[in-house]
Amino acid sequence: MTDLLTDPDAVLAALTDDNYRMPPVDPAAGAGIAWLRAAVARFCDGVPHARRRALATDLLDGIDPDKLRERARDRTHTILAEGRGPVDVMAAIARPVPVGVLAAALGVESDLTPAVAAVARSYQPHATADAAADAAVAALVTAFGGSAGPADESTAARIGLLAQACDATAGLIGNAILAGSIDSLDPSRTTVVVCRSGNRSELASLMLQARGFTTHNLERGLEEWHAEGLPLVTDDGSAGRVA
Repeated sequence: MTDLLTDPDAVLAALTDDNYRMPPVDPAAGAGIAWLRAAVARFCDGVPHARRRALATDLLDGIDPDKLRERARDRTHTILAEGRGPVDVMAAIARPVPVGVLAAALGVESDLTPAVAAVARSYQPHATADAAADAAVAALVTAFGGSAGPADESTAARIGLLAQACDATAGLIGNAILAGSIDSLDPSRTTVVVCRSGNRSELASLMLQARGFTTHNLERGLEEWHAEGLPLVTDDGSAGRVA
């Protein structure tokens, strides 16, 4: 059984408990999301965790944060300069820029954003892995020249860094935008908070609640909404899409 901790006190207790152990994942998995979970530091303990964590920290130690920030700024400026009309920050910048600059620092210049986003949706053990997520893992393994075998922890470390940076960084950007526009919301009305997967919107919803707003988070996000056949319509009345 997978432990899903959402209460802040429970999360802090787990993080500070030396006896807490990660719920097990399938150690024999040979492909897809199941292989990735079994090969990264995040979902294991003891010696394997220490070895895999060292792989990830060594990769990060080799990246200059100032250069990463500079490349992110330059990419963002390019996107904004090329845009004709309003730019969808979450779709055009919040994921593609952080994923793109980190992937380049890890050795891959091609656009990995769609594959990384697909992996990030299914990365956590409580999430359901589908064929698209498994195919995305295979594409990332190929991009990094790996093998996805039990011993290929180096490739798993690279993919894991991208997956963990994807929605987390997008969430920080989205919440910063929300904080800048909070004055436009009416605290006397319930605010429905929506994102692609439901993860970022949950954080934004909590942030608004802390400021006295009544909120409702659309669980599982627009992806689940679209999968259920529910309508997506833009402001001008045309058909929408999940970006």
